[in-house]
Amino acid sequence: MSKGEGNSGKGENVGNDENKNRSRYSVIDHTADIGLETRGTTIEEAFGNAAFGMFDILSDGSTIDVTTSLLLEVDGHDLEELLVNFLTELLYLYDVEGVLFREFLINISQRKNKLRDAGGEGGSGGDGTERGLLDTSETDRNENGENDEEEWKLTCEAKGEPFDIGKHKYPLEIKAVTYHMLKATMEPPYVRVIFDL
Repeated sequence: MSKGEGNSGKGENVGNDENKNRSRYSVIDHTADIGLETRGTTIEEAFGNAAFGMFDILSDGSTIDVTTSLLLEVDGHDLEELLVNFLTELLYLYDVEGVLFREFLINISQRKNKLRDAGGEGGSGGDGTERGLLDTSETDRNENGENDEEEWKLTCEAKGEPFDIGKHKYPLEIKAVTYHMLKATMEPPYVRVIFDL
């Protein structure tokens, strides 16, 4: 079933256009699991469409009104890890707070962290690295000989309402967001994610 693109750009609401709700993602059938593919004009839109799709699978997204909002912030070493952390945090908020979400005001940023070599004096961890420092032997060096590591950060205001058994379809249980077949790209903005049911 085809469910294409959403309606948001960077820092804009994703999920507030009822006519586009059903065209925001495609379902991927997977043995004993379910997955989504989403696209957008920005990576924020693609992430928001994935979040909407997850809640649409949990309990029909068209029945979710906006009466509350929660702020969240997650990070990751790459876009894929950022996506898993984002969706996992939303799933956690649903499990703990009982809130179904439908709109997502998302900002994604990237920065490079400068890391120093971890093999210096004292505090050896037994493997030639200092305790508390990341071994950067696999990390690219910049023109100054320092190690750079990308880090991604996502901030989101998620909007929705508490689950109401009289209003919402009984939720399908999603146990986890998985790394299986996971993909997230900036150009073109695209997301593929599989959920463990």
